[in-house]
Amino acid sequence: MSPSPKKLTDSILKSQNQTSEQMLRWLEAKPEFAHLREIAASEGELKQPQPPQWQRALKSLKTLVWTEGSTLYGRSDVNPNLIQEAKTTATTLSAANLLNTLTAYPYLYYAFAGLGGLGAVLTLLMGVLLTKTGNTLGETACRNSHRGEALTGLVGVVLLNLVLTLTSGPGIELLLDPPGLAERRGQELIREKVLDTHLQEQNLAQRQERANLAQADCQAILQDLKALPADSLNRDLLYQQAYGTWGERNRDWSQVALINLPLCRKAARIEQEAQLYAEQIQSEREAKQAEIQRYGSSLLYLKAVRPDIYRTHFDEDGQLRSGLEASRLSLQGFAQKLSAGDVSQLGFPLFFFTVSLVTSGIAIAKLAFYAQRQDVRRSWDLELYQLREELFYQVLNGLHPPDEPVEQEQSASHNGRVPH
Repeated sequence: MSPSPKKLTDSILKSQNQTSEQMLRWLEAKPEFAHLREIAASEGELKQPQPPQWQRALKSLKTLVWTEGSTLYGRSDVNPNLIQEAKTTATTLSAANLLNTLTAYPYLYYAFAGLGGLGAVLTLLMGVLLTKTGNTLGETACRNSHRGEALTGLVGVVLLNLVLTLTSGPGIELLLDPPGLAERRGQELIREKVLDTHLQEQNLAQRQERANLAQADCQAILQDLKALPADSLNRDLLYQQAYGTWGERNRDWSQVALINLPLCRKAARIEQEAQLYAEQIQSEREAKQAEIQRYGSSLLYLKAVRPDIYRTHFDEDGQLRSGLEASRLSLQGFAQKLSAGDVSQLGFPLFFFTVSLVTSGIAIAKLAFYAQRQDVRRSWDLELYQLREELFYQVLNGLHPPDEPVEQEQSASHNGRVPH
C-alpha cells in the first residue's frame, strides 16, 4: 500500500533535512543555479549591470506587442523542454496577434480619420491595445492554477482572432483600393439620386391601375351588349355608352376631354397614356445612362453634373469622406466576391485573409495544446511550489542547526517567485 501524499511529503522533507550536505552539492552542480550561488556568496543582493537606456526602452516597447515565453509558465517546476515550448508558443501567438492587428489597421485608421493628428495617435494606441489584449488573453489561457480564468482567456483569444480575421480581407481592400471603393459609392449614388425612378414608377402604377379599372368597365358594358338580342331597343344605348353614336364612328377622339369620352374609348385613352408614360420613363433613364457613359465614370459625372452630391460624399481628391461608408463598401465587396467564388478579383485581400486565418488557427491550436501539457500544469502547481520552498528551508535548516543563529534573509529561497 503506497503512502499518502502528506506522509510522502513529510518523508521527503525529513530526508532532505538529514542529508542537507548532499542537497547542497547537488545544487552546486546545477549550472542553472550559478547566479543564485553568486547572490548567496555576496554580502547583499547581487546587482546586475544595467543595459543602456535605449535597450530598456526598446524592451518596454517590445512587451507591448510581443509575448515573452517566460510568462506562459509558472515557477513551481520548470525544465528546459518546457522553456523551449513556451518560447515557440509565445512566438506563434504574438505573430498571429500582430498580423491580425496590422490587417485590421485600415479599419482603425478610418474610424479616427476625421480627428487629424489625434486620429493617428488613437489609431496607433488602439492597435497596440488590441495586440496587447490578445497576448494577455493568451497568457491567461496558460494559467492552470485558475481553471476558470484560463478558460476565459482561451475563449477570449478565439473570439478576438475570429473578429480580426474576418476583417483582415476587407481591411486590405480598404487599404489598397480607395479609388475602387469611391467609384462603387459613386455608382450607388447615381442609382439612388440620378437614375432613381421610384416616384415615376409609383405614378405609372397608379396610371396602370386606372387603365385596368377603365378596361374592366368597358368589358362589362360589352358583355351586356353582347347578351342583348339583335332587335333589342337597348343595344343603341349601350353602344353609345361604349363607343359613342354610330355617326361618330370616324370622329377624331383625341381632341375630346377624357371625362367626355365613352367608356371603351376612355379605357383606350388611359391605356395609351400609361404606355406613353412608361416609354418616357425608360427613354429618360437611357438618356441619363448615355450621358454618364460619356463622362467615363460615375465620379466624373457627379463632379460635373451634380457637384452638390459630389461635395457631400467625396473630397477634392475623389476619396470618400465617410470612413463608415468606406468600411461598409470594403466588407460588402469582399463578401460578395468571396461568396461568388470570384477569386481572381480578390487578390491581396484574399491572400491576407487566408494568412490570417491559418496563423490564427495555428496559434489557437498551439496555445490550447500547450496549456494542457502536464509540465505546464506542474509549473503552476501551488502545492508543488510550497513543497519546493519548504525543501530549501529544510536544507538550510540542516546546514544551520537550531542552536546556530540564522538571519531571516538566508531562510528565503532565491529560486524564482511565487506562482500567481
